[in-house]
Amino acid sequence: MIVFKNNVFHLATKSTSYVMGIFGDRLLCLYYGKRINNIPEIKSMLPIDWVRTFSCTDIDLDDKKLSTDNLTMEYPAFGSADLRTPAFIADYSDGSFVTKFEYDSYEIKDGKYKLSGLPAVYTEKGDNVSSIK
Repeated sequence: MIVFKNNVFHLATKSTSYVMGIFGDRLLCLYYGKRINNIPEIKSMLPIDWVRTFSCTDIDLDDKKLSTDNLTMEYPAFGSADLRTPAFIADYSDGSFVTKFEYDSYEIKDGKYKLSGLPAVYTEKGDNVSSIK
């Protein structure tokens, strides 16, 4: 089951929850663990509450400044204020390594997407499955 409400995606199984949130133009990983039923507002799920640290700020939202170094990015890329090891580093033809992924849109559908030529999970007839793209 996938539910989207108040800029929060809740992907739930019988026993687990995976929660992602849209924060400005960034996609954050907010929770993974035992199933939760009620999803609070995104700001209450953030790991920090508008705290500044020694890292530079690279997010301006609601007249507040934040650093990606203090947030749990869904897929961190090289070149932000996040000083942790990124999941993605590109080597562009102009010599740059900086990438900024931004949230654009989503689509939820019943069933699962077919991934031609790629390994994927399977479903059986009667499974209650939805996918996000």
